Amino acid sequence: MSSLVQQLLRDKWQAFEKINQPAGHQSLLDPLMIFGAQNLILLAPLLLLALWFAAARWSRDSSSSSAPERGNWASTRSGLANTGQYVRAMVLI
Repeated sequence: MSSLVQQLLRDKWQAFEKINQPAGHQSLLDPLMIFGAQNLILLAPLLLLALWFAAARWSRDSSSSSAPERGNWASTRSGLANTGQYVRAMVLI
């Protein structure tokens, strides 16, 4: 059992060394990687939030071409409520 753990630790260390071997040799990439390591934890949630709102806007814009006219909304709503699609549409909006 201990030889298996030692083998896993050795493999893990070798992978770590292989990944970090180019560090310090790329003058343009090194500052970018340092910035990413320090600030990506703050930028990732903001990026996901921006993607979420972009997807919501895209979904709303693509469905607006088939949106009912104002006078027909009540009849369309009752027709959609019968099929259960009205509830799904309200969740997406």
